[in-house]
Amino acid sequence: MKNVAIVIPNRNGYNALPLCIESIRARTDYPHKIIVYDDFSSYKENGQINRNLIDLEYLRECRDKGWIELHEGEKGIGHGGALNFLLNERCKDEFDYAAILDGDLYITESGWLEAMIDEAEKDEMTLAVCDHKAKGYCPGGYRPALYFFWFGLIKLSVYRDDMQVDWSQRRADRREEPYLSEFADLYPPEKNECWNLYMSRGWDRDYFDRDLVKFDPGCTFDIKLKYYNPKGYKAVPVPGKARRAYVHYVHCSYYLDPHNKLEGRDARRRDEKILSIKTELEKLRCQS
Repeated sequence: MKNVAIVIPNRNGYNALPLCIESIRARTDYPHKIIVYDDFSSYKENGQINRNLIDLEYLRECRDKGWIELHEGEKGIGHGGALNFLLNERCKDEFDYAAILDGDLYITESGWLEAMIDEAEKDEMTLAVCDHKAKGYCPGGYRPALYFFWFGLIKLSVYRDDMQVDWSQRRADRREEPYLSEFADLYPPEKNECWNLYMSRGWDRDYFDRDLVKFDPGCTFDIKLKYYNPKGYKAVPVPGKARRAYVHYVHCSYYLDPHNKLEGRDARRRDEKILSIKTELEKLRCQS
C-alpha cells in the first residue's frame, strides 16, 4: 500500500469546495491524506481586500473534524505557488504519490485513485499520470504543451530524482532555447494553419507578441520532460476508469463569487453551476 496525499490548491472555491472534499471522502477507498492549501481566499470590495470566510470557515471545520490538513496562505501566491508549497515542500519526503485535484471538481465513482496508482506502477519510468494538450498559440503569445494537473498523479520518488519543477506562472523569450526549437514549427505564425484558428476566436492580433512564451502551471512540466530529463522519465494519460470518475466545473472562483456582478451568458452559467453543485452535494450527503 502506497502512502498517498491528495493535494488541493484552493482559492475562492465557494459552493464547489464542500462537494470536492466530501466526494473525495465518500468515494476514495484507497488510504490517503487530504492536504489543502488555501491561497488567501479573499475578495475586493470598495477598494478593500477582505478574507473569504465562506471558504475559510468550511475548511477550518473540516480541519477540526480531522478530515483534512489545512495550510492558510497569508498572501496570494497563485495556483502555481500553491502547488510549489504542496509538492515541493509539504510532500517532499513523506509520501509516495501526490494526487492533484482542483477544488472545483468532484469525484463521482470509487476506484479512481486505485486506477491512477495502478497506471503509474506499470512502468518504473512513469513520473506522472495526467492528460495533456498540445502546444499552440494563446492570447498574447505562445503556450507550451499543457498538462492538465487539475486531475493528475505524480510519483514522488521519480519527482525527487531531479524532476522537480517550479509551478509558478511565468514568461520566456521565444528566441532563446529550448523555445526557439520548440516553437520553430509555429513561427512565423502567419504561415501556420493554426494561426487562422487563433484569429477565428476573436483574439487581438495587435496584442499578440511574436516572441513571448506564456506558461500555465502544467506547461513547465512539459518543458522539463522534453528538454531537462536525461533519464527519460515519462507522463502517461489518465486511464479511462479514472477519467470517467470526476466532473470538473471549471472557473468556479469566478462564477460562484457572490461579489461578482454577472450578466447574460455568465449569469446563466453561474446559475447552472450553483444548481448542479447544490443538487450533487445534497445527493452525496443523503447517501452518507
